[in-house]
Amino acid sequence: MIFMLPAGIADGLLSGGAFVLIVVSWFGMRSISAGRISER
Repeated sequence: MIFMLPAGIADGLLSGGAFVLIVVSWFGMRSISAGRISER
């Protein structure tokens, strides 16, 4: 099963990058720790 390691690493990098983009688009320019979502 060692041959699946490169695909797992690539999957982790791509999903991590997608997660970062989603978080940045969700919070925009305001600070993530600025407050709860319900305070909008």
